[in-house]
Amino acid sequence: MANNSVFNTVLAYQKIASDESQHHFIMKDKTMIQFLAYCLDYSELEIVEAALLSFEKLIDNEVNHRGLKAVFGIIEALRCTSERLDLPTNLSEKANILYKRLLLDIPSYSTSNENQLNSDEHSTNTAIKCKFETKLLTFHIHGLSMRTREDLETALVKVKGIVSVVIDVQHQRCIIRALPQVKPEVIAEAVYSSTLMELKLVALNANKQEVLQDVLNLVDDDNSSLPPYLPEENSPVKEKAIISLTDLRNNATNWINAATSFFQNSFYW
Repeated sequence: MANNSVFNTVLAYQKIASDESQHHFIMKDKTMIQFLAYCLDYSELEIVEAALLSFEKLIDNEVNHRGLKAVFGIIEALRCTSERLDLPTNLSEKANILYKRLLLDIPSYSTSNENQLNSDEHSTNTAIKCKFETKLLTFHIHGLSMRTREDLETALVKVKGIVSVVIDVQHQRCIIRALPQVKPEVIAEAVYSSTLMELKLVALNANKQEVLQDVLNLVDDDNSSLPPYLPEENSPVKEKAIISLTDLRNNATNWINAATSFFQNSFYW
């Protein structure tokens, strides 16, 4: 039997999401959206299904796409749910469809766009790549440890334009996928200002040897003094997003109470 408090709250959100005129109430506070994403990690199928149905109603309204994407971890939560092996096929497939629809800005699901969603993997990856062109940056962080890793993660997720992060404590490396306009010195300065950790860019010199480039004090806006970035195929760690459903659960201690309170204070019926 599903957790009654959580299940009833998700059902309430599902009811609100069914009324498009009420969507602005849900979208105005990311707590509600994060709560729904948090519910996707539950083992109770009733909760997962209700959360997916709520997301489906929100994604049906194209106006909500930008706001949903702006909430950190939502797209990743849908993707992870689509890959859960403990879910029945109908729920994992629904999560996969919602993930693709949100990622590719497809507001409604019908037979007319079924081929677009269910095209071969190469076509989907190409569309995503075109929509989100990124670059890979590898940094060396002297003194990085398990104790300071969390501080580093906290600093990095605040930098706009970072798509994903892999932290390799053993090799004192940090591999970042970011949007093209994100400069290495901006990342280094953001980390140093909040953690005092110094990031050095791992690059290649003319002899294709790795060198560590100090980017903290760069004033050259076009980065012309930087050697080429370390090629993506040379990155020592397979990339994965820093956010996961586990992270959502760990950071969601007060979301149930906050989401329930928001619902009670915002809607009267």
